[in-house]
Amino acid sequence: MPPSLFQPFARRMLGLPPDVLLLFIVWTLVWKGLALWRAARAGQSVWFIVMLILNTGGLLEIIYLAFLAPRRPRPADSARSAVPAPPAAGGDGG
Repeated sequence: MPPSLFQPFARRMLGLPPDVLLLFIVWTLVWKGLALWRAARAGQSVWFIVMLILNTGGLLEIIYLAFLAPRRPRPADSARSAVPAPPAAGGDGG
């Protein structure tokens, strides 16, 4: 979208240049999208609804992702747990 679409709103209502408003919108949408995706995947419906309703400019979303979202296991950790333990030496009974 060309910045000229934001010209009337940005100048009259916020006193911001249209480019700054567009940058703020993109910034907010990126963080909100990441946080909402993570909350939905973790089954945290309360956090999902709170972040969907409140617009904090990405601050709440960053705090959620950095400190409150459940950690995903690293691929190396999950690969190690999927490999069965080797049989004990001389354990074939015979």
